Amino acid sequence: MLIGWDYRSDSDIAICDAMAAYVLSETEINEDMIILNRASRDTAGDAILSRIQLEQRFSDFRLSVVTTDYHIARVKAIFSQVYGPRREISFYGHCSDLVELKRFSEKSSHAAFMHTFKGIRSGELQKFRDRLLASHPFYNGTCFPDRHVPEAALIIESVVVN
Repeated sequence: MLIGWDYRSDSDIAICDAMAAYVLSETEINEDMIILNRASRDTAGDAILSRIQLEQRFSDFRLSVVTTDYHIARVKAIFSQVYGPRREISFYGHCSDLVELKRFSEKSSHAAFMHTFKGIRSGELQKFRDRLLASHPFYNGTCFPDRHVPEAALIIESVVVN
Protein backbone atom coordinates (compact mmCIF):
# COMPACT_ATOMS: atom_id res chain seq x y z
CA MET A 1 0.00 0.00 0.00
CA LEU A 2 1.29 3.41 -0.96
CA ILE A 3 -0.22 6.35 0.86
CA GLY A 4 -0.55 10.08 0.24
CA TRP A 5 -2.82 12.63 -1.34
CA ASP A 6 -2.34 15.50 -3.81
CA TYR A 7 -1.93 18.43 -1.41
CA ARG A 8 0.85 20.30 -3.21
CA SER A 9 -0.15 23.24 -5.36
CA ASP A 10 3.02 22.83 -7.44
CA SER A 11 2.14 19.27 -8.45
CA ASP A 12 -0.84 17.57 -10.04
CA ILE A 13 -0.08 14.06 -8.81
CA ALA A 14 -0.85 12.42 -5.49
CA ILE A 15 2.10 11.27 -3.39
CA CYS A 16 0.99 7.64 -3.64
CA ASP A 17 0.79 7.85 -7.44
CA ALA A 18 4.32 9.29 -7.63
CA MET A 19 5.58 6.51 -5.36
CA ALA A 20 3.76 3.90 -7.46
CA ALA A 21 5.38 5.21 -10.64
CA TYR A 22 8.77 4.92 -8.97
CA VAL A 23 8.12 1.41 -7.61
CA LEU A 24 6.88 0.21 -10.99
CA SER A 25 9.87 1.63 -12.84
CA GLU A 26 12.54 0.58 -10.33
CA THR A 27 11.37 -2.82 -9.09
CA GLU A 28 9.79 -6.00 -10.39
CA ILE A 29 6.59 -5.46 -8.40
CA ASN A 30 3.49 -5.80 -10.58
CA GLU A 31 0.91 -3.04 -10.67
CA ASP A 32 -1.82 -5.40 -9.46
CA MET A 33 0.15 -5.89 -6.22
CA ILE A 34 -0.04 -2.20 -5.30
CA ILE A 35 -2.87 -0.72 -3.26
CA LEU A 36 -3.14 3.07 -3.35
CA ASN A 37 -4.55 5.28 -0.61
CA ARG A 38 -5.14 8.85 -1.84
CA ALA A 39 -7.34 9.83 1.12
CA SER A 40 -4.71 10.05 3.85
CA ARG A 41 -3.27 13.47 4.69
CA ASP A 42 -0.95 12.78 7.62
CA THR A 43 0.41 10.03 9.87
CA ALA A 44 -2.80 9.65 11.91
CA GLY A 45 -4.77 9.29 8.70
CA ASP A 46 -2.14 6.91 7.31
CA ALA A 47 -2.71 4.55 10.23
CA ILE A 48 -6.49 4.86 10.51
CA LEU A 49 -7.36 4.85 6.81
CA SER A 50 -4.86 2.12 5.92
CA ARG A 51 -6.33 -0.12 8.60
CA ILE A 52 -9.84 0.47 7.25
CA GLN A 53 -8.71 -0.21 3.69
CA LEU A 54 -6.65 -3.31 4.52
CA GLU A 55 -9.31 -4.88 6.75
CA GLN A 56 -11.90 -4.42 4.00
CA ARG A 57 -9.73 -6.56 1.70
CA PHE A 58 -7.95 -9.09 3.88
CA SER A 59 -8.80 -11.14 6.95
CA ASP A 60 -5.12 -11.70 7.65
CA PHE A 61 -2.12 -9.67 6.57
CA ARG A 62 1.38 -8.72 7.62
CA LEU A 63 2.11 -5.04 7.96
CA SER A 64 5.45 -3.38 7.36
CA VAL A 65 5.69 0.39 7.53
CA VAL A 66 8.50 2.22 5.78
CA THR A 67 9.25 5.86 6.58
CA THR A 68 12.20 8.13 7.33
CA ASP A 69 14.47 7.73 10.33
CA TYR A 70 13.37 11.01 11.89
CA HIS A 71 9.71 9.97 11.64
CA ILE A 72 10.00 6.36 12.82
CA ALA A 73 9.33 6.87 16.55
CA ARG A 74 6.07 8.74 15.92
CA VAL A 75 4.99 6.29 13.23
CA LYS A 76 5.58 3.35 15.58
CA ALA A 77 3.57 4.99 18.34
CA ILE A 78 0.63 5.97 16.13
CA PHE A 79 0.37 2.78 14.07
CA SER A 80 0.72 0.61 17.19
CA GLN A 81 -2.04 2.60 18.91
CA VAL A 82 -4.42 2.49 15.93
CA TYR A 83 -3.84 -1.13 14.90
CA GLY A 84 -3.84 -2.39 18.47
CA PRO A 85 -1.96 -5.13 20.28
CA ARG A 86 -3.22 -8.01 18.12
CA ARG A 87 -1.44 -6.81 14.99
CA GLU A 88 2.29 -7.33 14.68
CA ILE A 89 3.87 -4.49 12.70
CA SER A 90 7.40 -4.20 11.35
CA PHE A 91 8.87 -0.72 11.02
CA TYR A 92 11.73 0.45 8.82
CA GLY A 93 13.30 3.90 8.90
CA HIS A 94 15.27 5.11 5.89
CA CYS A 95 18.30 7.28 6.66
CA SER A 96 17.98 10.99 6.04
CA ASP A 97 19.82 14.21 6.80
CA LEU A 98 16.90 15.66 8.74
CA VAL A 99 16.95 13.80 12.06
CA GLU A 100 18.04 16.77 14.17
CA LEU A 101 16.05 19.35 12.19
CA LYS A 102 12.81 17.44 12.55
CA ARG A 103 13.14 16.42 16.22
CA PHE A 104 10.99 19.30 17.56
CA SER A 105 8.26 19.04 14.91
CA GLU A 106 8.02 15.29 15.47
CA LYS A 107 7.57 15.78 19.22
CA SER A 108 4.92 18.47 18.76
CA SER A 109 3.09 16.38 16.13
CA HIS A 110 3.08 13.38 18.44
CA ALA A 111 1.73 15.53 21.27
CA ALA A 112 -1.04 16.77 18.93
CA PHE A 113 -1.96 13.17 18.09
CA MET A 114 -2.09 12.24 21.77
CA HIS A 115 -4.29 15.26 22.52
CA THR A 116 -6.66 14.68 19.59
CA PHE A 117 -7.12 10.97 20.30
CA LYS A 118 -6.99 11.12 24.11
CA GLY A 119 -9.17 8.53 25.81
CA ILE A 120 -9.30 6.09 22.88
CA ARG A 121 -7.89 2.69 23.73
CA SER A 122 -5.44 0.94 21.47
CA GLY A 123 -7.14 -0.80 18.55
CA GLU A 124 -10.55 0.93 18.78
CA LEU A 125 -10.80 1.63 15.05
CA GLN A 126 -14.34 3.07 14.98
CA LYS A 127 -13.46 5.56 17.73
CA PHE A 128 -10.22 6.56 15.99
CA ARG A 129 -12.11 7.08 12.71
CA ASP A 130 -14.88 9.10 14.35
CA ARG A 131 -12.43 11.33 16.22
CA LEU A 132 -10.35 11.84 13.06
CA LEU A 133 -13.42 13.16 11.24
CA ALA A 134 -14.70 15.24 14.15
CA SER A 135 -11.52 16.73 15.61
CA HIS A 136 -8.60 16.59 13.19
CA PRO A 137 -8.30 19.82 11.15
CA PHE A 138 -7.03 17.97 8.04
CA TYR A 139 -10.17 15.82 7.96
CA ASN A 140 -12.99 17.83 9.59
CA GLY A 141 -13.06 20.65 7.03
CA THR A 142 -11.06 23.21 9.02
CA CYS A 143 -7.93 23.18 6.83
CA PHE A 144 -9.44 21.86 3.61
CA PRO A 145 -13.13 22.84 3.56
CA ASP A 146 -13.47 22.09 -0.16
CA ARG A 147 -11.65 18.73 -0.11
CA HIS A 148 -13.67 16.16 1.80
CA VAL A 149 -12.34 12.68 2.45
CA PRO A 150 -14.02 10.21 0.05
CA GLU A 151 -16.80 8.31 1.80
CA ALA A 152 -15.46 4.97 0.55
CA ALA A 153 -12.24 5.55 2.51
CA LEU A 154 -14.20 5.79 5.76
CA ILE A 155 -16.41 2.71 5.64
CA ILE A 156 -15.57 0.14 8.27
CA GLU A 157 -16.91 -3.23 7.23
CA SER A 158 -15.85 -6.83 7.16
CA VAL A 159 -15.85 -7.45 3.42
CA VAL A 160 -12.92 -9.79 3.05
CA VAL A 161 -11.50 -10.95 -0.28
CA ASN A 162 -8.58 -13.30 0.35
